Amino acid sequence: MRNIKSKCDSYLELLPENASEVQIKETEMAFYAGAAAILAIMYELGGDDVSDEAGEAVLQSLHDEAVSYANSLTIGPNQTDDVHLGI
Repeated sequence: MRNIKSKCDSYLELLPENASEVQIKETEMAFYAGAAAILAIMYELGGDDVSDEAGEAVLQSLHDEAVSYANSLTIGPNQTDDVHLGI
């Protein structure tokens, strides 16, 4: 599905089975905050003052930033590289 909830639910499955309700809720809130930040950037890119090339460069930069962050993380015992942030 192409909605934030389905992506968030998939991400929450990576939490340990014994994760507390607080940890689950804080993770969900952080996920939605990140989604809102990306949406704000996307709305900015949709402005008439941003060329297609400039927008493409920003999207590539965001992807590169996310991959770099994912690569900097330590993999937990229940995770593998192929689920690393879903990137």
